[in-house]
Amino acid sequence: GESFPAASLGDSDSVEVGDWVIAIGSPFGFTNTVTTGIVSAKSRSGVNLPGASEKSYQDFIQTDAAINPGNSGGPLLDLDGKVVGINSAIATRAGGSEGIGFAIPVQIAKSVMDSILKSGRVVRGYVGVDLEEISPARLHQLGVKADSGVLVRSVVESAPAATAGLKPDDIIIKYNGRPMSRVSTLRAAIAVTPPGTKSSLEYIRDGKPATTSVEIADANLAEARLIGGLYVPRFAGAVQTIDAGVRRRFGAGFGRITGVVVLSVEAQGQGQDSGFQESDIIVSVDDKPVRTAEEFRDALDRADAK
Repeated sequence: GESFPAASLGDSDSVEVGDWVIAIGSPFGFTNTVTTGIVSAKSRSGVNLPGASEKSYQDFIQTDAAINPGNSGGPLLDLDGKVVGINSAIATRAGGSEGIGFAIPVQIAKSVMDSILKSGRVVRGYVGVDLEEISPARLHQLGVKADSGVLVRSVVESAPAATAGLKPDDIIIKYNGRPMSRVSTLRAAIAVTPPGTKSSLEYIRDGKPATTSVEIADANLAEARLIGGLYVPRFAGAVQTIDAGVRRRFGAGFGRITGVVVLSVEAQGQGQDSGFQESDIIVSVDDKPVRTAEEFRDALDRADAK
């Protein structure tokens, strides 16, 4: 029943390049170390992080406040003492601070926290577009009266973006009123939007501005369907019922096997942590046969998580 003091969360979207920030952490084990600096850049991506994959969402605040090993998890504060980021990484050649540190924006951290508390997992938003960077010079060359934007390279058939009317070569300039200049920024903004939310997209097509509304889908469910499977939250992966087509793919000896085949497992998810890999076949749960992906999902839902 005790009440613990806590720092207030700020608004990382309102942070501007040049703003003063304060980093607190325990670099090299020196607890409660405070350093100051400025916001050097926003929406940084391509940061080399241990264990990160190509699908990692990166939309970092970059700062020259001294961040060293041991700072990770500490807050990045504005001058009002509000948390605008969580210190996460550095770019360095010597192993120490060289004035290039990265923090996760607090808007992303809040979204992840809310998702875990509500669903027990990180739920990512999805619209079904393949995106490409486009430079301001290229925009002006195309006659687009905007300083920044993101090019739609392709749209997944029947995905939310297709339903909303987006087409290849559209240039997205704003998402929910927020200007979009980088692919990483737009991907992260969509990812932290709860599924079922109606979001506005402002875009340019053939030099003319337009606006549409897109209903955000659950990335895990959508991506599982794309590869022909069913996403199982308590497995943190996608599975597919072993049918005639799957048996043909596996070859002789699998003609009578019933169960599910693992199509994908999330990094550091329950399935992967338990040792499962893609193409593994699961035939029972708690010694009870499972014949379909739905039976597998229901069996895990009933199982004792402990």
